[in-house]
Amino acid sequence: MRFAALARLALLRQWRDPASLGLAVFTAPAFALLYGLVAPGGESAFAGYVPSLLVFSSIMALFGAAMALARERAAGSLLLLRMAELPGSAIIAGFALPQLLINLLSLALTLAAAKVAGFTTAASLPAIFAVCATASTASIGLGLLVAALAPGISRTFLSASVVMFLQLLFSGLLFPRPDGPGVTLGDLRLTLWDLLPTTHLHLLLVALLRDGDSALGGARLAMLGLLALLFVGAGSLAFTRATRTEGRP
Repeated sequence: MRFAALARLALLRQWRDPASLGLAVFTAPAFALLYGLVAPGGESAFAGYVPSLLVFSSIMALFGAAMALARERAAGSLLLLRMAELPGSAIIAGFALPQLLINLLSLALTLAAAKVAGFTTAASLPAIFAVCATASTASIGLGLLVAALAPGISRTFLSASVVMFLQLLFSGLLFPRPDGPGVTLGDLRLTLWDLLPTTHLHLLLVALLRDGDSALGGARLAMLGLLALLFVGAGSLAFTRATRTEGRP
Protein backbone atom coordinates (compact mmCIF):
# COMPACT_ATOMS: atom_id res chain seq x y z
CA MET A 1 0.00 0.00 0.00
CA ARG A 2 2.82 2.42 0.84
CA PHE A 3 4.53 1.66 -2.45
CA ALA A 4 1.29 2.31 -4.36
CA ALA A 5 0.84 5.63 -2.53
CA LEU A 6 4.38 6.69 -3.41
CA ALA A 7 3.89 5.73 -7.04
CA ARG A 8 0.67 7.77 -7.20
CA LEU A 9 2.47 10.71 -5.61
CA ALA A 10 5.32 10.48 -8.13
CA LEU A 11 2.91 10.33 -11.06
CA LEU A 12 0.90 13.25 -9.67
CA ARG A 13 4.03 15.38 -9.36
CA GLN A 14 4.99 14.50 -12.91
CA TRP A 15 1.48 15.39 -14.07
CA ARG A 16 1.84 18.81 -12.43
CA ASP A 17 4.88 19.48 -14.62
CA PRO A 18 3.29 19.06 -18.06
CA ALA A 19 6.26 20.50 -19.94
CA SER A 20 8.67 17.89 -18.59
CA LEU A 21 6.10 15.13 -18.98
CA GLY A 22 5.44 16.14 -22.56
CA LEU A 23 9.14 16.16 -23.43
CA ALA A 24 9.64 12.74 -21.85
CA VAL A 25 6.68 11.16 -23.61
CA PHE A 26 6.45 12.87 -26.99
CA THR A 27 10.01 13.78 -28.06
CA ALA A 28 10.90 10.43 -29.66
CA PRO A 29 7.44 9.88 -31.23
CA ALA A 30 7.54 13.39 -32.73
CA PHE A 31 10.97 12.71 -34.22
CA ALA A 32 9.76 9.38 -35.62
CA LEU A 33 6.75 10.99 -37.26
CA LEU A 34 8.72 13.97 -38.58
CA TYR A 35 11.60 11.94 -39.98
CA GLY A 36 9.23 9.42 -41.54
CA LEU A 37 7.50 12.23 -43.41
CA VAL A 38 10.64 13.98 -44.67
CA ALA A 39 13.15 11.09 -44.99
CA PRO A 40 15.10 11.83 -48.19
CA GLY A 41 15.99 8.18 -48.80
CA GLY A 42 12.45 6.88 -48.67
CA GLU A 43 11.20 3.90 -46.67
CA SER A 44 14.57 2.11 -46.45
CA ALA A 45 16.31 5.16 -44.95
CA PHE A 46 13.51 5.61 -42.44
CA ALA A 47 13.66 1.93 -41.42
CA GLY A 48 17.38 2.36 -40.74
CA TYR A 49 16.65 5.36 -38.54
CA VAL A 50 13.98 3.72 -36.38
CA PRO A 51 16.43 1.67 -34.22
CA SER A 52 18.27 4.89 -33.33
CA LEU A 53 15.02 6.53 -32.28
CA LEU A 54 14.07 3.56 -30.11
CA VAL A 55 17.50 3.52 -28.45
CA PHE A 56 17.20 7.26 -27.78
CA SER A 57 13.75 6.75 -26.29
CA SER A 58 14.98 3.93 -24.03
CA ILE A 59 17.90 5.87 -22.54
CA MET A 60 15.58 8.76 -21.68
CA ALA A 61 14.50 6.58 -18.75
CA LEU A 62 17.97 7.11 -17.23
CA PHE A 63 17.51 10.86 -17.16
CA GLY A 64 13.96 10.69 -15.84
CA ALA A 65 14.79 8.33 -12.97
CA ALA A 66 17.94 10.21 -11.94
CA MET A 67 16.24 13.60 -11.91
CA ALA A 68 13.08 12.37 -10.14
CA LEU A 69 15.09 10.90 -7.26
CA ALA A 70 17.43 13.92 -7.14
CA ARG A 71 14.46 16.27 -6.75
CA GLU A 72 12.96 14.18 -3.95
CA ARG A 73 16.34 14.00 -2.24
CA ALA A 74 16.88 17.76 -2.47
CA ALA A 75 13.37 18.47 -1.17
CA GLY A 76 13.95 16.29 1.90
CA SER A 77 11.14 13.90 0.98
CA LEU A 78 13.41 10.86 1.21
CA LEU A 79 14.46 11.82 4.73
CA LEU A 80 10.83 12.05 5.84
CA LEU A 81 10.09 8.66 4.30
CA ARG A 82 13.11 7.21 6.08
CA MET A 83 11.89 8.63 9.38
CA ALA A 84 8.57 6.89 8.71
CA GLU A 85 10.60 3.66 8.53
CA LEU A 86 9.56 2.97 4.96
CA PRO A 87 11.84 0.33 3.37
CA GLY A 88 14.41 1.68 0.94
CA SER A 89 13.25 -0.71 -1.76
CA ALA A 90 9.69 0.63 -1.55
CA ILE A 91 10.95 4.23 -1.75
CA ILE A 92 13.06 3.54 -4.82
CA ALA A 93 10.35 1.51 -6.55
CA GLY A 94 7.71 4.11 -5.75
CA PHE A 95 9.63 6.88 -7.51
CA ALA A 96 11.49 4.92 -10.20
CA LEU A 97 8.73 2.67 -11.56
CA PRO A 98 6.53 5.59 -12.66
CA GLN A 99 9.47 6.80 -14.74
CA LEU A 100 9.65 3.38 -16.34
CA LEU A 101 5.93 3.50 -17.14
CA ILE A 102 6.34 6.95 -18.71
CA ASN A 103 9.24 5.65 -20.79
CA LEU A 104 7.28 2.59 -21.92
CA LEU A 105 4.46 4.89 -23.02
CA SER A 106 6.97 6.90 -25.04
CA LEU A 107 8.31 3.70 -26.63
CA ALA A 108 4.81 2.55 -27.56
CA LEU A 109 3.99 5.93 -29.08
CA THR A 110 7.30 5.94 -30.98
CA LEU A 111 6.49 2.59 -32.55
CA ALA A 112 2.97 3.77 -33.36
CA ALA A 113 4.26 6.98 -34.93
CA ALA A 114 6.79 5.04 -36.99
CA LYS A 115 4.03 2.69 -38.15
CA VAL A 116 1.84 5.63 -39.18
CA ALA A 117 4.78 7.10 -41.11
CA GLY A 118 5.18 3.89 -43.10
CA PHE A 119 7.64 1.81 -41.07
CA THR A 120 7.52 -1.91 -41.84
CA THR A 121 9.55 -4.71 -40.30
CA ALA A 122 9.90 -8.48 -40.37
CA ALA A 123 9.74 -8.51 -36.57
CA SER A 124 6.58 -8.21 -34.53
CA LEU A 125 5.99 -4.97 -32.67
CA PRO A 126 5.60 -6.80 -29.31
CA ALA A 127 9.07 -8.34 -29.78
CA ILE A 128 10.60 -4.93 -30.51
CA PHE A 129 8.77 -3.40 -27.55
CA ALA A 130 9.95 -6.16 -25.18
CA VAL A 131 13.59 -5.64 -26.13
CA CYS A 132 13.28 -1.88 -25.68
CA ALA A 133 11.52 -2.32 -22.32
CA THR A 134 14.42 -4.47 -21.08
CA ALA A 135 16.87 -1.75 -22.10
CA SER A 136 14.72 0.89 -20.42
CA THR A 137 14.86 -1.11 -17.18
CA ALA A 138 18.65 -1.13 -17.43
CA SER A 139 18.53 2.64 -17.97
CA ILE A 140 16.46 3.04 -14.80
CA GLY A 141 19.20 1.19 -12.92
CA LEU A 142 21.85 3.51 -14.35
CA GLY A 143 19.68 6.45 -13.31
CA LEU A 144 19.65 5.14 -9.75
CA LEU A 145 23.45 4.91 -9.81
CA VAL A 146 23.75 8.47 -11.08
CA ALA A 147 21.36 9.78 -8.42
CA ALA A 148 23.33 7.93 -5.73
CA LEU A 149 26.79 9.08 -6.79
CA ALA A 150 25.98 12.66 -7.83
CA PRO A 151 24.17 14.46 -4.99
CA GLY A 152 22.44 17.70 -5.89
CA ILE A 153 20.09 18.44 -8.76
CA SER A 154 22.60 20.28 -10.96
CA ARG A 155 25.28 17.62 -10.54
CA THR A 156 22.76 14.88 -11.23
CA PHE A 157 21.66 16.68 -14.38
CA LEU A 158 25.22 16.97 -15.68
CA SER A 159 26.16 13.42 -14.70
CA ALA A 160 23.04 11.93 -16.30
CA SER A 161 23.76 13.88 -19.49
CA VAL A 162 27.33 12.56 -19.59
CA VAL A 163 26.23 8.95 -19.07
CA MET A 164 23.58 9.29 -21.78
CA PHE A 165 26.17 10.73 -24.17
CA LEU A 166 28.61 7.91 -23.43
CA GLN A 167 25.92 5.36 -24.21
CA LEU A 168 25.21 7.02 -27.53
CA LEU A 169 28.88 7.52 -28.41
CA PHE A 170 30.31 4.07 -27.67
CA SER A 171 27.38 1.82 -28.57
CA GLY A 172 27.81 2.16 -32.34
CA LEU A 173 24.64 4.20 -32.62
CA LEU A 174 26.22 7.44 -33.88
CA PHE A 175 29.70 6.29 -34.87
CA PRO A 176 31.38 2.93 -35.57
CA ARG A 177 31.77 1.04 -32.32
CA PRO A 178 35.41 1.05 -31.10
CA ASP A 179 37.10 -2.32 -30.86
CA GLY A 180 39.33 -3.45 -28.03
CA PRO A 181 40.30 -6.35 -25.80
CA GLY A 182 37.46 -8.77 -25.22
CA VAL A 183 36.34 -12.33 -24.78
CA THR A 184 34.59 -14.66 -27.20
CA LEU A 185 31.52 -16.62 -26.13
CA GLY A 186 30.48 -18.90 -28.97
CA ASP A 187 29.70 -16.64 -31.93
CA LEU A 188 29.59 -13.55 -29.74
CA ARG A 189 32.63 -11.37 -29.01
CA LEU A 190 32.26 -9.13 -25.97
CA THR A 191 34.33 -6.00 -25.33
CA LEU A 192 34.28 -3.23 -22.75
CA TRP A 193 31.53 -1.45 -24.70
CA ASP A 194 29.22 -4.40 -24.19
CA LEU A 195 28.72 -3.17 -20.63
CA LEU A 196 26.48 -0.53 -22.20
CA PRO A 197 22.84 -1.62 -22.60
CA THR A 198 22.58 0.52 -25.73
CA THR A 199 25.17 -1.64 -27.50
CA HIS A 200 23.02 -4.76 -27.21
CA LEU A 201 19.78 -2.88 -27.82
CA HIS A 202 21.03 -1.33 -31.05
CA LEU A 203 22.40 -4.61 -32.42
CA LEU A 204 19.27 -6.51 -31.37
CA LEU A 205 17.00 -4.00 -33.08
CA VAL A 206 19.02 -4.12 -36.30
CA ALA A 207 18.86 -7.95 -36.21
CA LEU A 208 15.12 -7.90 -35.50
CA LEU A 209 14.43 -5.63 -38.45
CA ARG A 210 16.51 -7.87 -40.69
CA ASP A 211 15.69 -11.39 -39.47
CA GLY A 212 12.39 -11.05 -37.62
CA ASP A 213 11.60 -12.53 -34.20
CA SER A 214 14.14 -15.33 -34.70
CA ALA A 215 16.85 -12.81 -33.77
CA LEU A 216 15.68 -12.98 -30.14
CA GLY A 217 17.25 -16.42 -29.71
CA GLY A 218 20.81 -15.11 -29.37
CA ALA A 219 23.09 -14.31 -26.46
CA ARG A 220 22.66 -10.54 -26.76
CA LEU A 221 19.15 -10.62 -25.35
CA ALA A 222 20.44 -12.61 -22.37
CA MET A 223 23.24 -10.07 -21.92
CA LEU A 224 20.76 -7.19 -22.06
CA GLY A 225 18.56 -8.86 -19.43
CA LEU A 226 21.57 -9.55 -17.23
CA LEU A 227 22.69 -5.93 -17.46
CA ALA A 228 19.19 -4.79 -16.51
CA LEU A 229 19.25 -6.95 -13.37
CA LEU A 230 22.79 -5.88 -12.45
CA PHE A 231 22.20 -2.16 -12.92
CA VAL A 232 18.87 -2.13 -11.09
CA GLY A 233 20.37 -4.11 -8.20
CA ALA A 234 23.53 -2.01 -8.01
CA GLY A 235 21.63 1.24 -8.41
CA SER A 236 19.11 0.37 -5.70
CA LEU A 237 21.86 -0.67 -3.29
CA ALA A 238 23.96 2.42 -3.99
CA PHE A 239 21.05 4.83 -3.63
CA THR A 240 19.83 3.19 -0.44
CA ARG A 241 23.29 3.40 1.11
CA ALA A 242 23.80 6.99 -0.07
CA THR A 243 20.59 8.20 1.56
CA ARG A 244 20.57 5.98 4.64
CA THR A 245 22.44 8.39 6.91
CA GLU A 246 21.13 11.68 5.54
CA GLY A 247 19.82 13.97 8.25
CA ARG A 248 21.48 12.05 11.07
CA PRO A 249 23.75 13.96 13.45
